Amino acid sequence: GVAPHPAAAPPEFGAGGIDLEAVIAEIESGLIKQALEKARYSQKKAAELLKLTPRSLRYRLQKYGLEAE
Repeated sequence: GVAPHPAAAPPEFGAGGIDLEAVIAEIESGLIKQALEKARYSQKKAAELLKLTPRSLRYRLQKYGLEAE
């Protein structure tokens, strides 16, 4: 397959720790938006691009409030 894009450098892990859930949500929702744009907003095609089932993508769209795009 094609090599994936290099991931953005993870945020610095400071003395106060890090909000892992928030960081993951930001990355995941950003990639979902990119996949939807690339798939011309076909959820089925976007799910294929992300190697997810359509059901799993719909769950994430709902989780991040992206379904009405």
